[in-house]
Amino acid sequence: MVQYVFTPWRDRQELLLVRDQFYGSEALTRADAAGGAASLSRIQGGRASGRRVEEAAYRDAYPEKQREGEGLNQGDAGRRTTAAANDCQTSSREQGDRDEQHKAVGRVSMWMQRGNCPHMVESTALLMAAVLSDEAAAAGNAGASTYAVRAAYAAAFSRFVTGLLDGHQDKLRKQSMYSIAKNIGLPATFVELRHQATHEQLPSLAKLRSAARKALVWIWDYYWKHLGEAEKAKDPCRELVLSYLREDDEASRQKTMRQLRQWDLEYLQKTIAELQRTLPGNQVFLKCLKLSKDMAAMAAEEANQPDPKVGGMPEQEQQEEQEPDRSSEPNTGWSQYSGAWRPKSIGVV
Repeated sequence: MVQYVFTPWRDRQELLLVRDQFYGSEALTRADAAGGAASLSRIQGGRASGRRVEEAAYRDAYPEKQREGEGLNQGDAGRRTTAAANDCQTSSREQGDRDEQHKAVGRVSMWMQRGNCPHMVESTALLMAAVLSDEAAAAGNAGASTYAVRAAYAAAFSRFVTGLLDGHQDKLRKQSMYSIAKNIGLPATFVELRHQATHEQLPSLAKLRSAARKALVWIWDYYWKHLGEAEKAKDPCRELVLSYLREDDEASRQKTMRQLRQWDLEYLQKTIAELQRTLPGNQVFLKCLKLSKDMAAMAAEEANQPDPKVGGMPEQEQQEEQEPDRSSEPNTGWSQYSGAWRPKSIGVV
């Protein structure tokens, strides 16, 4: 029996787009090359921005320390300028990454309203939203919101661990969270931190930050990495040319050639030349060459045909135009009265 699975996203490309917005478009290639997920730049990149926030806060708190170091080494001016330019480029790139992550969080929030959103996708959005809120609060020097950021981290992390382990729980034979975590490869420290955030005092902000980023990397290894790369959209012109090359019947080839006329001749010949260059075999090469010549001849023949609107109408159409068409006139049953008209009183037949 066919089983239909309803997903909140429209197609697979939209899901892969969200993954790229969360982790970066080249995250899959970098993770495979590094042998793991340690090179996920958008997840690890927040540390550099955090260091810049701490340095700015230090300069604001101790301006005299900054003035004491000025002028000690004039030779470092060029290096400081280069470092400042590089830092500006890095900051601009990280801001673009943060904008993409905000878009991904908003899209997943819409999916959660639709329903049937996988727990790993939801957990990624919740953890990423907590990270973005933390960075926004740190950049704005909002010291009063530290407790709110800790609460956001704790709620997102607890929901991630609890929902994941409950989904693997056996209803007939209950298991402890540590046993389930061991079976699926979840670190035991995640379970301990979840217990502390739920039943004890909230963990420190530094501990929650580190745990959230580690959780995002773990979710990448557990879920996102296995989705594979995005499939390239199929070119209908290329697929039709391949269908022509596979055909052995001449009638089928002629039918395919008529279908190929809907594309521009230049684009069509470019597609044929690409297949002729990439596909192996002499037969394929000769078929591509013949198809290119036939399509060019067909286009030239159509261009040389006289336009009926310009060259005049056929004889049959001229006769039809000369003779008025009375078939469209309504047949009401009336006829013209012949003779002199004589008035009659009303009611007299």
